[in-house]
Amino acid sequence: MEYEFSVADVTGVEENNSTKICSIYPNPTTGPVSIELLGYDNEDVHVQVLSNNAAVLHEETIHVSGSEFNTKLDLSNLKPGVIYFKC
Repeated sequence: MEYEFSVADVTGVEENNSTKICSIYPNPTTGPVSIELLGYDNEDVHVQVLSNNAAVLHEETIHVSGSEFNTKLDLSNLKPGVIYFKC
């Protein structure tokens, strides 16, 4: 099989140089975790803590004011076990 393509009038493609990083540590934990958010300039970030069967154990929205943001989240009320984070 042979294919032939032609492209006409391409004016440009905008590069996406925005990198967003959500770091949460330590994991596993029995207490507070540190949340580091980079590249979320003045955005609301929805953070979820999930169980191993994807049940939402905790969720909150964090307003990031600046390009680098650090906060803590206390998870001492959760039962010990495997947890996942979603930003």
